[in-house]
Amino acid sequence: MTLSLRRIYPSFLVKKFGVVVSEGRMEEIREKWKMFMETGAKPSSVKHTGRGIKPAFHFGIWRRYQSIPFITKDSNSKNENQNVASDAFLMLIRNSFAREIATFTEHYSPKLWAKQKGISSYLSQFQHISCRKALDFQSAFTAVAVKEGNSERIHIDSNDQGITWVLPIGEWEGGNLVFPQLGLEVPLRSGELLGFSANLLAHYCTRIKSGNRLVITMFTCKHIFGDSLLYSELVN
Repeated sequence: MTLSLRRIYPSFLVKKFGVVVSEGRMEEIREKWKMFMETGAKPSSVKHTGRGIKPAFHFGIWRRYQSIPFITKDSNSKNENQNVASDAFLMLIRNSFAREIATFTEHYSPKLWAKQKGISSYLSQFQHISCRKALDFQSAFTAVAVKEGNSERIHIDSNDQGITWVLPIGEWEGGNLVFPQLGLEVPLRSGELLGFSANLLAHYCTRIKSGNRLVITMFTCKHIFGDSLLYSELVN
């Protein structure tokens, strides 16, 4: 059985939602990230991608060429202290705005959410995943990329499905998100959330002139999205 995802798109290309995280919660997120980095963690993919100065950490669940979903290397380190710290960071994301993102998806793109909302149920059947509560993002997304800085090279994220969400934290100048196809440049401040179709729209960030920025990008793996739809059809 096969399933085409070509017609499953959000109802908007780019939408800015404003500040969705309080100053206090942003400080908690920064502190949890600092604790994670103090474990000596290094991104599993250290090869320079050409998108920015620093590589990103990738947490959560993916499926590429494997038959079943797997936990990313950054979420499944041999260093248990690193796993504990990453789970604490991800639980904060889960409890801070995953549910809000799910609500935004349902409200602004109900047809997409109708297809997406069964992802958590699908993933719960895999024991290696269900035992990690911090990786259950309530069907809002399946993976989280985190990096300090930005992605300065134009690119498309072909493995994303539905809405990709970006939330920066910190204090900086510059670093606007640019969509060349739309002739659009979007300034994002700390705690502001933006959703867009990363698998359709080329995008990049302008140079950060000063300051520090932690960027949290949340997205759904297209393979898991399709698997969850097939699973729903089989069990219903």
